[in-house]
Amino acid sequence: MDRHSLSVSPVAELIVRIAEQRESCSLQLADRGLRIVAGELVEVSATDSDVDLPEFLVRSGRLRAEQRDSLRARGAAEGRSLLELIRSAQLLPELELKAQQRALWLERLTRALRKQGLEPLPESSKSALPSELAPGPLRVRVVPLLLDAQSRLALEADASEIGRRLELRLSFVE
Repeated sequence: MDRHSLSVSPVAELIVRIAEQRESCSLQLADRGLRIVAGELVEVSATDSDVDLPEFLVRSGRLRAEQRDSLRARGAAEGRSLLELIRSAQLLPELELKAQQRALWLERLTRALRKQGLEPLPESSKSALPSELAPGPLRVRVVPLLLDAQSRLALEADASEIGRRLELRLSFVE
């Protein structure tokens, strides 16, 4: 980061604009895909090194390994998504499930933003999506998630630069 000025990520600007306009689109951000429907995040794709939601739930102590294995077997046999199976089995309250999905997506988004850096996205990285989705996908407000990811990326040197500029304010108003 330039020590004389603060820089705004072009990717962050684009995502905020998409949320403000309640657009529906997919974005290719570094090695991950983001799906945004009506301004809300509905997916941050995984890479080969990422864990899926059931594994994330096991690692965070929300599911037992046996439950995860059973869900995977049922999902393969019935052709149903693991999220749908977790919901139908009521293994977690809906709010807890959404919080855990958000935590997983936050980790993925942070990695994608770190990899992308301050490089703008090429026009080809954004494509339109229909505004309607099948019922049931988890939706997360994208701007607060983006701000959380950006705060994770802030380095100590950046924090000291920001500290010298306390008169500047950033506000997001819906």
